[in-house]
Amino acid sequence: MDGLNYNNTLTSRLRVDPHTPGTPFQSPSVPTQLSHVPRQVPGAHFSYVMPTPPQSTVQLISFNHQASVSTLGIDLYPNPAVSPNQRLVDILSGASIPNGTHPWSLSYGGHQFGSWAGQLGDGRAISLGQVQHPITRAFTEIQLKGAGMTPYSRFADGYAVLRSSIREYLCAEAMHALGVPTSRSLSIVAIPSRKVTRENGDEMGAVVCRLAPSWIRFGSFELLYSRSEFDLMKELADYVIDTHCTDLNTVVQDEITVESLQTNKYIQWFKQVVKNTAEMIAHWQSVDYGPFQFMDVYDPTYVCNHSDETGRYAFCEQPRIALWNLARLASVLDPLILPPTCNDHINNSETESRAKQSVTTVLIDAVREFIPCFDTTFSLLMSRKFGLLTTANHDLDTLYQPILRLMHDSKVDYTHFFRIVSEMDLFDRTNETMDKVLDRLYNISTLSKSEWHANPTSTQSNDMSKSIVQRFNDWVQVYRTRMLCDYSSEDALFADTEQRRLRMLMANPKYTLRNHLVAKVIQEMEHDVTSDAVDRYLNVLMRPFDQGSDKEQAEFGGTVPDNMRGLKCSCSS
Repeated sequence: MDGLNYNNTLTSRLRVDPHTPGTPFQSPSVPTQLSHVPRQVPGAHFSYVMPTPPQSTVQLISFNHQASVSTLGIDLYPNPAVSPNQRLVDILSGASIPNGTHPWSLSYGGHQFGSWAGQLGDGRAISLGQVQHPITRAFTEIQLKGAGMTPYSRFADGYAVLRSSIREYLCAEAMHALGVPTSRSLSIVAIPSRKVTRENGDEMGAVVCRLAPSWIRFGSFELLYSRSEFDLMKELADYVIDTHCTDLNTVVQDEITVESLQTNKYIQWFKQVVKNTAEMIAHWQSVDYGPFQFMDVYDPTYVCNHSDETGRYAFCEQPRIALWNLARLASVLDPLILPPTCNDHINNSETESRAKQSVTTVLIDAVREFIPCFDTTFSLLMSRKFGLLTTANHDLDTLYQPILRLMHDSKVDYTHFFRIVSEMDLFDRTNETMDKVLDRLYNISTLSKSEWHANPTSTQSNDMSKSIVQRFNDWVQVYRTRMLCDYSSEDALFADTEQRRLRMLMANPKYTLRNHLVAKVIQEMEHDVTSDAVDRYLNVLMRPFDQGSDKEQAEFGGTVPDNMRGLKCSCSS
């Protein structure tokens, strides 16, 4: 990592915490004392912070060669057949700093369960440096998580436990392999001697090295706004636009009207944020690598965090929560667009009042674009899961919602269901063929075969007046009719049968991150940090659409045991 060319544009352009002075490309020989003291940090975007070195031997559990090459343009550990260079392990564990850079942690705020929490910041995350890919020129920040205290650690210790580190390391790569926008995982290092106290006692410590174009958050702007640090807000927005949104218009108009604001660079940037957020949520509806879960059985009301007692962040609430957060961000962007006098809140002229109203109108309109963008992306992704060639306005009501309700009522495994539908022959509608399909569905359901065939109770609504089997058979007919709409004739659909199957298999993973399987990996690693359990699961998760070997299918491809369904995680990590 010493050979990387660190450009560190963030620390070169933005304001440093005055209590942690320094330069972007040279680390101090002795850490600044206040860099590890939790405190409020006004008037700054970041603090220079040195990682806390482990006190004894560490173990490199896994190194992601693919992420290294694709994001950094070089394999930092090119020969896995031999032990890694100790210098590399030292850097990945926080024991050493790469040459030519000065690590930092970001200041930001945020809401927790709907309430403003004030300053949060990188409480245990320390960015080692920023580099550009030698070919694509894309920016990547290399960050250690769990490497010690920062000014933003609040009441915590700055460390991470092995358990949560393994979960994040694996999940980020699983999401990437599925095509979901996400951070990437470079490495995970276990620190057996670092005992980290959490709710269940002492646990083994670990450090994850993760990669992303940027770690700037909505809360980066919200915190500055809450402190009336409007100059810092503008500096941050200009940095983000110049570095990560280079294709946007750079115009800032003197006259502020609804019409002129359509080409304002800050409005264009916010519209892009809305679009990106809508597409991200539509892809999988979660990016939180704390208490997260891939659903075992489809349940729109499912809550994966046992701390979320009200269900605020339930699966079905994810789009609404994203929209809520966009509205919070929109509410603090006025200072980027309005003249400074408009932000004084006193003696505003009529012209300034009209300008403020124009900005509010345009920002609200931008937020409203979330729903149609989400719906469009969701419809497109669902059409791929069902092998359709086109999207239609009625698909949600006639095709997707009915089958999702049926999946919920039949309690089938969400992931396996789509793989079974992928293999279904739409032309062979004999009882024998459908019985084989149903037999496979019974095997991935928590309901018995008799419950699938049972008549519904009188309390069920009219649209649920049939047995699950009858509803599934009816849906298959609707699905077949909808498939025909994409083709000129039944012969054309029949000729495309194999291509449809392949399209669906490439849109519906066989392998997703399962909590009970991660728990087994964690248990194995806690017993023996030299185990290859993490790499075994990682190799499967990075090929989620492949059938996999017999051994991989046996270890990672089965349904979730009944006693392990709905395994929830806490915020403790």
